[in-house]
Amino acid sequence: MAKLTQKQRRLRFYRILVLLLIALIAVYFFFFRKKFIGVSKEERVDNIKASIEDLGELVTVEYNYTDVLTYKDSLTLMDMKIPFTDKSYIIKYNGYIKAGVDLAKAVVKEVGETSLELDVPSAAITDSVLDEKSMVILDQKNNIFNPLDLGDYQETLKKELNARELKAKKDGILERAQSNADKLLRKLLEGLGFKDIKINYI
Repeated sequence: MAKLTQKQRRLRFYRILVLLLIALIAVYFFFFRKKFIGVSKEERVDNIKASIEDLGELVTVEYNYTDVLTYKDSLTLMDMKIPFTDKSYIIKYNGYIKAGVDLAKAVVKEVGETSLELDVPSAAITDSVLDEKSMVILDQKNNIFNPLDLGDYQETLKKELNARELKAKKDGILERAQSNADKLLRKLLEGLGFKDIKINYI
């Protein structure tokens, strides 16, 4: 039997995680749906919000990456490069970006017998990490006249992290996170007996 690649193992793990989350929500429906029987509108609103908040900050998409970062610099004088002052390095590193929806900020606008309208925050980046422990220096060139220092690494990595977040957004990470959160949230609300559900992402 062929061994699974790291990407295939990670994909299988996320699928299992989503299935487990759906299963937990189903169990939650079974045991807690009775909270909505024979209570006032105000109590229903409080119970709905509590049920949603139980999901917490719902992280629905995680984007993992491995890349190689190249940095090169030299001293300049009047915008002219000074010879023999080059410094550079090449680093390989891993990182990840997570996106999701903060359900703790959801607001119940209208609630009927089987209808419900919610205001929910739009999906956002919840975590963005460049794993410094994974870094491997593939090449490095120091210069006595223009030595490498910690600030060079920190500034370059900060720019790289920002660029990665912009790329993830461009590739649709927020849209995917919101779509996934919407499906799970509707599943929760349907399990509580609501059929006409309107969710406004703001």
